Amino acid sequence: FWILAIRFILAGLMMSLVFWKEWKKLDKKTIRYGVTIGLLLFLGIGVQMVGLQFTTPAKQSFVLVSYVIIVPLMEWAFYKKKPAKKIFVSGVLCLIGVGLLSLNDQLRLSFGDACTLVYALIFSIQVLKVADYSPRVDSLILFSIFQFLTAGVLSLLLALITREVLVVESVSRTSFWGIVYLTIFNTALAFTIQNMAQKYARPANTALIMATESIFGALAAYFFAGEIFDLRKIIGCS
Repeated sequence: FWILAIRFILAGLMMSLVFWKEWKKLDKKTIRYGVTIGLLLFLGIGVQMVGLQFTTPAKQSFVLVSYVIIVPLMEWAFYKKKPAKKIFVSGVLCLIGVGLLSLNDQLRLSFGDACTLVYALIFSIQVLKVADYSPRVDSLILFSIFQFLTAGVLSLLLALITREVLVVESVSRTSFWGIVYLTIFNTALAFTIQNMAQKYARPANTALIMATESIFGALAAYFFAGEIFDLRKIIGCS
């Protein structure tokens, strides 16, 4: 939770300084919407991190991508927008592909997998709400800033309540640059671009496109972590 606190608070503060002129557009609606998405972000990633203690990253990747099916179903149920059949076909193909990429012979679901499924539900709600809110705000930058600060402050409170120990002396150069990457690219840029893109993209399409994270993750594991890229993974990516 210290990592989450540092990541989100730094991203929020950094964007506040870089885009200081945007503060002229601040209104109550932007704050309310940003805080709501920040709360969903905090709950989702919090549940994900708890779940990861009881399952493997590979299985978590597979269970999480169930949002490609959940998002169009929730959009249909709550917004009365019936997705095209090809969306469901694409979702099923996506799940099969991620399964080939991430799963081994151990297909049993654990407590960690159940937590990940809860995260997939929360993430699906987040995707739908971002699509709902993003066209309504005057500044998507401020919308993103309040999202980050909310998630960061809640993570900080939880870290303090659970008395997580932060040992600054143990932060290596690799860890430092990892935090820099998390803050700038994985948080400030990624979530802000998502918020901007969802002003124009349908939630179901957004979910499918974001699921390609599994492909990029597999390729990154091959190039940077020395993982073997066998025929099954090639078929899964395809």
